[in-house]
This record gives sequence, C-alpha cells and structure tokens, in this order.
Amino acid sequence: MVLLELNDVTSGYGKMVVLEKISMYVNDGEIVSLLGPNGAGKTTLLNTIFGLADVFEGEIKFNGLSIRGKSPDKIASMGIGYSPQQQNIFPNFTVEENLMLGAYLRRDKEVRKDMEEIFEIFPEIERRRRNLAKTLSGGERQMLAVARALMLKPKLLLCDEPTAGLAPKAASALAKKIKEIRERGTTIIMVEQNAKIALNISDRTYILSGGRIIAQDFSANFLMKKDLEQLYFK
Repeated sequence: MVLLELNDVTSGYGKMVVLEKISMYVNDGEIVSLLGPNGAGKTTLLNTIFGLADVFEGEIKFNGLSIRGKSPDKIASMGIGYSPQQQNIFPNFTVEENLMLGAYLRRDKEVRKDMEEIFEIFPEIERRRRNLAKTLSGGERQMLAVARALMLKPKLLLCDEPTAGLAPKAASALAKKIKEIRERGTTIIMVEQNAKIALNISDRTYILSGGRIIAQDFSANFLMKKDLEQLYFK
C-alpha cells in the first residue's frame, strides 16, 4: 500500500524554487533513502512533506489525503514525525523532558508507557533519562532526536542525516536502531550523506541532484553500482 505520494511537486522558500517536478512514493513499511550531493534539495524535500517549505505546484498525499498547504502541526497530528538535522533537541531539558515535549500533540494516557517502549529501543539514553540533553554524546543526542520524534507515534518518520558527524561505530549503532524502528511498524524516509549506511538499511533509494530526482531503484541494486558517486553529478 502506498503511504506517501508526491506528484510533480515544485517547492522552495518564498520566491526561490529549490525542487522541480518531484514525483516519488513510499510504501507502508518501507525505509526509503534520499541521497545526493550537498545542496541537492534533500532537506527541502523533507521540509516540503512536513509543511515547512512552500509548494508551488503538484500534489502531496499521505494515507490517501492531501497534505499540501497544511501546517506542520496538522501534518504531525495526521501521523508524520520529523527528526531534523539541526536544533533537534532541547539541550537545557532532561532526556525525559525532551521526550515528553515530543508528545505535545497527544491527548491519550499511553505517553509514559510509550516512553518506556522507546527506551527499550534506546537503552543508551534510558540510562541518562534524568540528565540534561546537553550532557549527552553526539550519538546519544541523535538517538534522543529520533526518539523524541517517535513520541508522537508517527506512521511515517522523516529523518534528516541521523548519522551526520558521528564516529563510524556510533553511526552503525544508530543505523541498527532505525531498522528496529521500522520492524516495530514505522515507515521511514531518511536523508543520508553516508551512502553505504543508507543503502544497506533501506529498501529503495532516490538520488537527487540540482533539485531533481535523477535516479531511483532498489537500494540493493545501487549497492552493486561501481559508479554510484558519478550519478550525483550528472
């Protein structure tokens, strides 16, 4: 089943066009990676889905419903979570407080229970649950950012470069967490600079360059391409 679909979407900020004629889809239960050089428009694509960029043309549908023009809080309430690369945690709040803030749109009584389930995925930050977020390591901060986005219980999670700046061991550990999140029922779109990590954990991949999608395929097929990096600069 198609969970998210973009048809001929052109978007950007103000009068500046960043993405042109983007068409893509994400099936329920998939991990889809977005690769490409710096400035290709990958983050803008996530911002477009989440209502943080201006959509000039095209249609965006989530669960069969149009989300074009909707505010980020409305999109979040419909089941899309976002873990941005920058300013993704509240450094002067504890780990627990960050997670509670992640559940700000929820009105049910399962928030505490869900927090404990998220700690099962991220025992590294469970041990620091009463520490201020600014005391965490880089890897722990990225885990907290993803965990905070999960507190909304999203059907679709948008992750912007979750392994950026991490040492190889920490990046590999976080990649395994992302796979576990999918196994627990959350669909994921992931922007990554580390192509090897992205291709190894995702089902399908779109490559962007110059604000356009220039290639798409199953991730396993891209892994077999010796000239993958050359695609970035077509």
